[in-house]
Amino acid sequence: MLATVTDLVARWDQRLLADLAGDTGQPVENLQSNPRILAALQGATGQLRSAILNGRRYSLDDLQHLDEDDAAYLKDLVCALAVLRLAACRVSTIGAEVWEALRKDCQEQLAALERGERIFATPAAQGAGLPQTDGPRWVEYQQLNLLVDRCRGYYPSRATELPLGR
Repeated sequence: MLATVTDLVARWDQRLLADLAGDTGQPVENLQSNPRILAALQGATGQLRSAILNGRRYSLDDLQHLDEDDAAYLKDLVCALAVLRLAACRVSTIGAEVWEALRKDCQEQLAALERGERIFATPAAQGAGLPQTDGPRWVEYQQLNLLVDRCRGYYPSRATELPLGR
C-alpha cells in the first residue's frame, strides 16, 4: 500500500475515521486492524496506481522511491481516496457537499496524473527538459542563394516550408 493507517490518521480526524469504519453505529476502537479501513486504503492505492500506470509516465518502482515531498503528496491523495471509499455508503457523516467536493478534487488530480500534468521528481522527470530543435534557420536558407530563392514566383516560398518562428 502507498499509505498506511497511521498516514490516514495523521491526515484525517480520528473520530471521523472511527465513525466511518464501524457498521454498528458505534465508533471503532482499533483503526489499525480494521478491515474496512485496510480495504479502503488498498482500493485507493490500486486506483492511484491504475491512474499513474495509465499515464505511462511512472513505473511502480518510481512510486516506491519518491522524495519526501512527492511521497507526502501521494499519501495525501491515497488517504483522500480512502476516505471517499469509507464515506460512500454514509455520505451524511461528512456532508454531501464536502463529499462531492472531495470526490471532484480527487478525480481532477487523478485525471491530471493520467495526462502527465502532475510531475513527481523522479530521475527521468528531472532529466527531461524542453525538446531541442536543430536545423537551418530562415536566415541561413537565404544566405545559401539557392535556385529556389533566385527564381521567385516559380517555386513555393521557402517560408511556407519552414515551421513558424524559425
